[in-house]
Amino acid sequence: MATTQVAVAGLGRVGGRFLEALLEAGVTVAAVAQPGDTPGKAFARAHGIPVMEDALDLLELPEVEVLFDLTGSEAVRRRLRERLAARGDTRVVVAPESVARLVWQLVAGDRRWPELHSDRY
Repeated sequence: MATTQVAVAGLGRVGGRFLEALLEAGVTVAAVAQPGDTPGKAFARAHGIPVMEDALDLLELPEVEVLFDLTGSEAVRRRLRERLAARGDTRVVVAPESVARLVWQLVAGDRRWPELHSDRY
């Protein structure tokens, strides 16, 4: 059976913990994107995962099938979807936080979904 390769955009508190849970569950993470430095970005680098600054760059990777958007930014999500629509790409799925929470329940066991700060991060 072929492995689904995923990417994660946004490695703040939630995205960083989500990345850890994915790797612990054996999910293949093709790449991540995070502008600026965060512990999640350092974690990705330490585990040999390619790190990009712009989430749009993740769409250029032919192996990515699911992109988890954990940036918390409607503007980023819109840009991702517009880029896919402009090139007629129906293969890549941009998964929002609601889908990430479902995956979290499946892979993270008893660990709780990280709480968001008042500014959503």
